Amino acid sequence: MRDYGKVSPQFWIGKTGKALRRQGPHTQLVALYLMTCPHANMLGLYYVPKMYIAHETGLGLEAAEQGLAGCVEAGFCEYDEASEMVWVGEMAKYQIAETLKEKDLRCKGVQNEYDSLPENPYLDAFRNRYGAAFCMTPPPQPSAPAEAPLQPLASQEQEQEQKQEQEQEQEQEQDQKRDSAPAAPKKSRAPSKTCLPADFAISERVRNWAEQKGHGNLDLHLENFVSAAKRRGYTYADWDEALMEAIRKDWAKLGHGLQSAGPAMLGKAGQATALNAQRWLEETDAIH
Repeated sequence: MRDYGKVSPQFWIGKTGKALRRQGPHTQLVALYLMTCPHANMLGLYYVPKMYIAHETGLGLEAAEQGLAGCVEAGFCEYDEASEMVWVGEMAKYQIAETLKEKDLRCKGVQNEYDSLPENPYLDAFRNRYGAAFCMTPPPQPSAPAEAPLQPLASQEQEQEQKQEQEQEQEQEQDQKRDSAPAAPKKSRAPSKTCLPADFAISERVRNWAEQKGHGNLDLHLENFVSAAKRRGYTYADWDEALMEAIRKDWAKLGHGLQSAGPAMLGKAGQATALNAQRWLEETDAIH
């Protein structure tokens, strides 16, 4: 929106001003509005529906339409009902200048304002009226119509059709091969390792295995295994399997005699002595 609009004193006493006066006060008010309204630009060519005029002048729609018709009849402006564009023919001369030099920065402003206008029937008329005065760029020349592509010969068309058919057949064969190919088996994920379970104990699986393999002293083996796992932070995917491996390799160093002896033969005192001896050996190995 412009900060201000210029209104010459000739508006009231000039030739066009007198013609407006003869049309009545509604026409004079509408003409003054068209030069100063917030929708106007310096070109005098802009979008303004009649409802804007009626509301912002306070005339109401019927009086605004009469005033606008009077402006058109007096030669003050032209109005297109379809695009709702108004062109006040002499407004650019009074708001800008009669002519501008090519280096004047206002020339660029005029061109930018003109280029931003929507399609309307007054664009060519404005360019014809002010194009030279405001050093406007000439309108783009219409491009020459493109030549129609040459029609291929009948033999060429047949070759192209055959080639397309072959390509389609090949694509179908490839799709059928892909559909009939057996799906690759999914790789099973290895079970993840975990820390020692808080409630880890000798399971039925371990007891049955130990009985079949002739291993005894399971409680001592378990106590040694749990102690080692906690101290060294062992992690396993199968803790039963890890315990069985520790029994096989005799981590507790109970020896053949201790392994073959049952809990009843060894006794609690003997079990404790063997365990303490094994712990002492581990601590001695760690020191040396």
